[in-house]
Amino acid sequence: MKKFTFSNLIVLIAFLFSAINLNAQSYPQEGLTVLPFGNAQPDQKVALVLDVLATCPDSALLNADSVMMHSGVTIGEDHWQHIVEFNQTGANGQTTKLYPFSPGAMLVSMASQDPYTPVSPDEMCVVVVIPRWTAPAGGLDGADTVYMHAGVEINGEAWQNVVPFDNPNAAMSPYEINGEQAWIKILTPRTYFNIPDSITDITAINCVFNAGDWDHKGGDWTHDGGVQDFRLQFAGGHAYKYSMIYTPNDFYALEDGEVIKGIDCVFNAGAWDAGEGKAHNEAGDGCEDFYAPLGTTGIVDNAAQNSFEIYPNPVNDVLSITNLNGANEIVIYDATGKTVLSQPVNSDKVTINVSDLHEGMYVVNIYGNGAVKAKKFLKR
Repeated sequence: MKKFTFSNLIVLIAFLFSAINLNAQSYPQEGLTVLPFGNAQPDQKVALVLDVLATCPDSALLNADSVMMHSGVTIGEDHWQHIVEFNQTGANGQTTKLYPFSPGAMLVSMASQDPYTPVSPDEMCVVVVIPRWTAPAGGLDGADTVYMHAGVEINGEAWQNVVPFDNPNAAMSPYEINGEQAWIKILTPRTYFNIPDSITDITAINCVFNAGDWDHKGGDWTHDGGVQDFRLQFAGGHAYKYSMIYTPNDFYALEDGEVIKGIDCVFNAGAWDAGEGKAHNEAGDGCEDFYAPLGTTGIVDNAAQNSFEIYPNPVNDVLSITNLNGANEIVIYDATGKTVLSQPVNSDKVTINVSDLHEGMYVVNIYGNGAVKAKKFLKR
């Protein structure tokens, strides 16, 4: 049998996350998150993150051995176009199977090259965090060091045996994966968290990450742009989060000139009669298909089209926006999709007073030339 090395591990992580150059959508229903939050485009890699505890019927996929996506796309006003069934592959040959973790942070076994193999608390493993995927946006940007603030889930109780971020052992090591800044921590969970041998029901690591203080934080996204703790799965527990990273334009067999407005999807455990996960409807008395809107209202050819700049980010009082070539309107949305500020554009640079906005994440949309460009910023 081929020996598994640390280099193999990094290749595995790189495979799972791929190279990402991500740029804006409102959020889908509870239970499904699209990343990068507020800025997902159909011609770039996006992550769909499914929370099986929030699907309809309640927790239908909690005990699934695998989770598959059955999906199509919305073109114009027509939903469920170019369907890829759960037991098929996309136009690019990619499988419909989701991985049992969130893309922002993961727990990877050093004993197996199979990304579906859960980690034992008694084996050496690696905790990986990629700041670009964490919440809030920009919370870990530019950090010289990232620390892991973590505990374990024992007998169903989260955050036991906490190792705080200011513990000398909590510092993580920098690593670059496909050009992306990542941070890793190699540990044996039972030893790292000082868990007695008599305790066997250890189901997850609970954690957040920071740059040395609570103001610079990296957590897990909620579907509506909030921040929650990461829960990294051990063997013997039930995964709550599953994710699939793909490029919609490549996955679906589009025709010339078609533009994807959103993703229509449901999830199952590998067969229609093996459990199905949908969204709860607004009335809360039934299930409906998930719909994940994407951010483009025109064809986005490449990242250069999204070249306007915003600074400072995070911002306290005045936000500056430059390189507004051809723009005619600026609109700022909060995390719920509500318009909070708007103004016309008649120059290449504008400044906007955002001092009255509440703290949190916002999306700034730049309209012009028949398209919309978007970026997100953090208000402090």
